[in-house]
Amino acid sequence: MNEIIDYFVPAQDPILGINPANVVTTLDADNWQSKALTFQISWSQLYVYLSKATNTRRRKHYYCVSVYDIGKQESQSRRLFLTLNEALEYANAGAASLQTLAAFEEAS
Repeated sequence: MNEIIDYFVPAQDPILGINPANVVTTLDADNWQSKALTFQISWSQLYVYLSKATNTRRRKHYYCVSVYDIGKQESQSRRLFLTLNEALEYANAGAASLQTLAAFEEAS
């Protein structure tokens, strides 16, 4: 049986335009609904943001971490989490580790 997940469009969704005022270095419980992260990986500029998602059939609520490639203007990935803390840790750790990897590649 198919599952339908409703993804809600947050204020910082790239569909609505990317505003530099919405970009922060770390997402937290106070700013995740209106802010996003950006970072450079080799030739790609990535934009990471959180939104709410719902499976209405199972009555489950999720937090979705989305990664959008600004240059290609396409979504790269979406991952669902049951708690806000898990989603924030994933987004912040992912951004930090990818930035560290990019810095390592540039130094090599």
